[in-house]
Amino acid sequence: MKFVKYLIFYLFLFTTLFLHSQNTDYLFYGGAIYGGPLPKQTMEKSSGVPLLSSFAGFGFRKYLKNDYYIQFDLCYSIKGASYSSEYSHDTLIDIGIGIVPSFYTAKIGGKMQLHYIDLPITFGKKISKNQNISIGFYTAFLFKGFDKGNVFIQAGYGDFADFEQQYNNFSLINKQDFGFNIKYSLNFYENLFVAVNASRSTRGLYSNNPSNNLFHTNASISFGYAIK
Repeated sequence: MKFVKYLIFYLFLFTTLFLHSQNTDYLFYGGAIYGGPLPKQTMEKSSGVPLLSSFAGFGFRKYLKNDYYIQFDLCYSIKGASYSSEYSHDTLIDIGIGIVPSFYTAKIGGKMQLHYIDLPITFGKKISKNQNISIGFYTAFLFKGFDKGNVFIQAGYGDFADFEQQYNNFSLINKQDFGFNIKYSLNFYENLFVAVNASRSTRGLYSNNPSNNLFHTNASISFGYAIK
């Protein structure tokens, strides 16, 4: 399993870089994350509402020379969105005495809520006594969640759907994600800190949509405590 391999890699780095080190901070934090999967191209008559949810984690920050540092984190986060789309296409309908031109409208509405274990690695610098800025990359593993919704199809005009079906596209979502992130943190009182983070996925959300896939794009704020 890929997650186990990455976790072993993390533990190896921890024991070699952080264990018994005199220049290591241990960080514990939690906060709110806001965002959702965004498409490469905006689709007409499609909309989405980003998900506001929570995340929590811990990390190890090892200081190097000249106030530079490397940081490894492990956190649990919930990502997703609500979305809707509408499509209209021309078609032909057999009315018994012949075929006449018509159209049909398909409406899709759904919500996804995805639970991830994130493993970020960042490289940063202490830019003042109480401020840090860092940039890095992450890999994330999806372990549960849903992408549920309904499809309504109406032929021609009318008030009732000619076809309706529920779906759950969770099986089509890639179970591993990759991306980049940038973070700013401020120690505002003794060992307490606040951090803001922005991240963007580089791997498409769905495994079956390479042409116009969705990419996780999120911003977060967290409060934490550092053991120095």
